[in-house]
Amino acid sequence: MAAQVVLMFTLLTPKILRWSRLSVEFKKYMCIVCGWIYDEELGAPGEGLEAGTKWEDVPLNWTCPDCGASKEDFEMVEI
Repeated sequence: MAAQVVLMFTLLTPKILRWSRLSVEFKKYMCIVCGWIYDEELGAPGEGLEAGTKWEDVPLNWTCPDCGASKEDFEMVEI
């Protein structure tokens, strides 16, 4: 699984900041009809899905760009 590290800071007091690291796990989903892979980390910019778009944020009416299968025809895969 690919992970992206996001740096954030926490305000401990009005004058002290602490940096924190958050790990974001990205997953891949495969169309069971044609095998096309949706990678959350890369998104699908040509299909209107920016890099980092999580699968749960992909619209329900979105379809596979290769075969037109519905979002329901995708399964999470580990590559």
